Amino acid sequence: MRDAAQALGADDLQRSLKGLRFPADWEARFEAASTAPRVQHFIISAFVALLIYNLFQISDWFILPDMHRTGLLIRLGICTPIEIVVLYGLYKKQAWFGRQSPWMAESLIVVSGLLAAGSLALIIDLSHSPLRTLAHAGFAPMLVYGNLVQRLRFRAAVLLSGMILLIHGWLLASNTGAPSAAVLPLLLLNLVTAFFSLISSYEMEYEERLRFWLNESERQLLDELDETNKSLDTLSRRDALTGCANRRHAQDALQQHLRTPGTQAAMILLDVDHFKAYNDRYGHPAGDRCLQAVAAAMQQAVPVNQGLLARWGGEEFMVIAPGATLRQAQTLAESIRQAVFGLAMPHAGSLTAPVVSVSLGVAHIVCGTDPESDLDQLQTQADQALYEAKATGRNSVRPWFTPAH
Repeated sequence: MRDAAQALGADDLQRSLKGLRFPADWEARFEAASTAPRVQHFIISAFVALLIYNLFQISDWFILPDMHRTGLLIRLGICTPIEIVVLYGLYKKQAWFGRQSPWMAESLIVVSGLLAAGSLALIIDLSHSPLRTLAHAGFAPMLVYGNLVQRLRFRAAVLLSGMILLIHGWLLASNTGAPSAAVLPLLLLNLVTAFFSLISSYEMEYEERLRFWLNESERQLLDELDETNKSLDTLSRRDALTGCANRRHAQDALQQHLRTPGTQAAMILLDVDHFKAYNDRYGHPAGDRCLQAVAAAMQQAVPVNQGLLARWGGEEFMVIAPGATLRQAQTLAESIRQAVFGLAMPHAGSLTAPVVSVSLGVAHIVCGTDPESDLDQLQTQADQALYEAKATGRNSVRPWFTPAH
């Protein structure tokens, strides 16, 4: 299998990983493989985050006591229902979202994060509590959640972090009553939280993409190995010169058939007449071409559903016919003889005919309980029938008759 996996070399891979962006075809496969699981993760982690978000109402009770009721209204009455509707939509349509652009789900999560940050900013801005500046620490868990727990893509995490920091900075700047000693530590807290969580976000996406590349490369190597093994298996069962099955394949196929007692099978052994004389007269390259032509003609004469043609060795071939009667096998053998003779390939060294011909021996058996013994018996009988065909003039078909016949 030759595809994009080989096209993505070491340099391309490093650039893709550092930039968190594969080439177009790889990126499409990466997102297709990861979007659906990410949507499912978004839903589960967001429900947990929503619970924690509302638990911050407890801290509001101590830090922003004047906003307790308003905070309840904003958190539970406005933001929570909106988040539940969004999450329910993701849950009901997660299969659909899994097929869409990954940025669709990412955008919903970013908007949800901004809604949570905006609600906190509104509560702080409306409060007159002298401790309201301390509530700015609530932006830090939002940054951690978006960048690490929700595992937003790095670019989306940068966008969300930047927007939260802008809200945080604007709120600090506009809150003229805030104790100056608390402003810098809170600002540093959220800046450092954003910085380190974004580093982790980058590394998580980098490692996710690297794992994807390794898994895809391994899968493709395994596919290639499987294809190679299949090709080698095919080659090991094929004769290199003629392209037909080899002796091993034919014997394995016949022995498999002979495992069922009571079934019948036939074997045809055939030999190109006076082939040594053909080689001596025309040369071995011509002899190879002769065997190829003979094999092609025989292959045409043997329907796939009636038998399997194999090269037995040298100028000898074999046809196995599972399920065939002796008469059917004789008819098939005669078709083969006529097909080869019909090639009209000149054979000046033959003592049988002026053209290439074949002699064929046919044997038949009803399977018993010993496949190996049946196979040996069938081969012996077919070989004896072939010997008789050659001894009685060649270019003929001779069956081996058992006493039952």
